[in-house]
Amino acid sequence: MAVSCLMIESLVSFKNGWEDSKNKSKKAFRKFLTTEPEFIEFKELYKPFYINVRCGILHQSETTSGWKLMRKGMIYNSATKTINATLFLNRLKKTLENYRQTLKTAEWDSTEWNNLRKKLIMIIKNCE
Repeated sequence: MAVSCLMIESLVSFKNGWEDSKNKSKKAFRKFLTTEPEFIEFKELYKPFYINVRCGILHQSETTSGWKLMRKGMIYNSATKTINATLFLNRLKKTLENYRQTLKTAEWDSTEWNNLRKKLIMIIKNCE
């Protein structure tokens, strides 16, 4: 799930042309969980997900406030605040594939490609 959270922030940065996500992490999760069709179950949960899953894992190496990660069951069980990490990752893979497909069909000078290039240029600069 830690890698999934990193992927979400990166994907949102590429899609929106953010050079970095400094002070935008919460916004990234709101954008992602409220707009990606593969994650409809989390649409109203972006704030607790961000705080208790993303920040919990990143800052404390654990989920907080009773949130749990398993590798079985439905994608999200609201009664137990349990996420199926395997299904979550599979849906994230589908979201990435959808983005790739969007890029394949978009014009080179489209917003999608311009945003990707903006992020990529910053990644290259950070390597210098």
